[in-house]
Amino acid sequence: ALNEAVATFRGSEWFSYDLSHQAISSYNDQISLSFKTRQNNGLLLHTGKSADYVNLSLQKGVVQLVVNLGSGAIEVLVEPVNGSFSDNRWHSVMVNRTLRRVS
Repeated sequence: ALNEAVATFRGSEWFSYDLSHQAISSYNDQISLSFKTRQNNGLLLHTGKSADYVNLSLQKGVVQLVVNLGSGAIEVLVEPVNGSFSDNRWHSVMVNRTLRRVS
C-alpha cells in the first residue's frame, strides 16, 4: 500500500520534495496525484531545472503538462469531460512517459 497524505494550500503556500537523491529513469517515468481546487490557474507539480523538467499545472481550467528532458518540450492539454477541474472535487492525474511518448 502506498502512503497517502493530504496537503492544503491557501494560495501562497507550496510543497517541496527533493528528488535529487533518487535516480530518475531516462526511459520511462510515472507520476500520479490527486487534487481539488476552486482556482482555474495554479501550479500542481514542478520538478527539475533548466532544460530537464516536468511541469503540471492548471491553465484556464485545463490541466497542462509540459515535459522537457533536454531535447525539446512536449506539451499535453487535458480538458474536463464534464464540468470543471475547479469544482472543489477530487480529480486524479496520472502521467506516463516512455521516451518521448507521454500519456
